[in-house]
Amino acid sequence: MNMKYLTFLFLFFSSFTFASTETDVKPKPFQLRYQAKENTLSLTSDGAMLKGILGSLTIRSGVETFLHEKADTIIHQKFEKLPLEKGIKKLCKPLNCIIRYDEDEKTKQSFIIGLEVLPTGKEQSGNLPSVVPMMGELNIHARRHQEPEIFAFIQKRLEARFNKLPPAQRAQMLDSYQSKIDDANERKAERDKRKQERDQRKADRDTKRAARDEELRLNNPERYQLMMDRRAEVRGNQ
Repeated sequence: MNMKYLTFLFLFFSSFTFASTETDVKPKPFQLRYQAKENTLSLTSDGAMLKGILGSLTIRSGVETFLHEKADTIIHQKFEKLPLEKGIKKLCKPLNCIIRYDEDEKTKQSFIIGLEVLPTGKEQSGNLPSVVPMMGELNIHARRHQEPEIFAFIQKRLEARFNKLPPAQRAQMLDSYQSKIDDANERKAERDKRKQERDQRKADRDTKRAARDEELRLNNPERYQLMMDRRAEVRGNQ
């Protein structure tokens, strides 16, 4: 499968907060940062739900997350720049966290592609839904800009996960994703066109104004100087 369609547009370091689905708990904000080049995780949470934090982790890092409904809990934690695996384990402690790995074909080094979070003492996950469905990830990435050198650190996770899907599901997701990309590109082209037209209208107005000013300066220097003084006064009062 040609993976060129998976060159996503993704703003990597912006804050992304998911609200909890719990109706009896008021969602609280948190800040989670995944620094790709260092492969580190930072978190500040004072009462946010675990599900929301895991959702943000997925969007930021490409690590697929699964959460047992009885494992969703309130998180009070703060840590800075822990290695990704240590950060995940600290976040999920004391819950049972099952981390899934894949292997880089070139370096033969393993890397994290997913994790399941279960209640303490529970070993079998069954069929857990992902916190952020992959199609949802693709739709989010399609609307965001991603610097290529940063995105390379999460792209292999997304591709590793994608390649494990059945061929028919991969084809359906690619079609849907490409449609989103095309729509996003069309909207961007329209925005760029409108901006170019606005810029051109402004340039035309500025040119005409400069011509009128020059004509006034040549024909009536005193009035021209008075006008310039008034303009300077207005700018000084702004």
